[in-house]
Amino acid sequence: MRRIEHQHNTREQAKAYLETALELVAELEVTDDLRVPCFEKAVDLVAGKQIMFEQPQPIGLSLDQLKRG
Repeated sequence: MRRIEHQHNTREQAKAYLETALELVAELEVTDDLRVPCFEKAVDLVAGKQIMFEQPQPIGLSLDQLKRG
């Protein structure tokens, strides 16, 4: 079995997520006891994404029917 890894985010994207999360926590002015959980949740929400895979549908023509020019 072959193993293939794909990174979900670049360093720049990760940095942007963390900076945005820090800004959100600062804007909310949460108490010290909630800063860490609030920051962790903010990072999850900002960096979250949905990845979908779609299989292309056949075009309905036989390759033999295509005109070659």
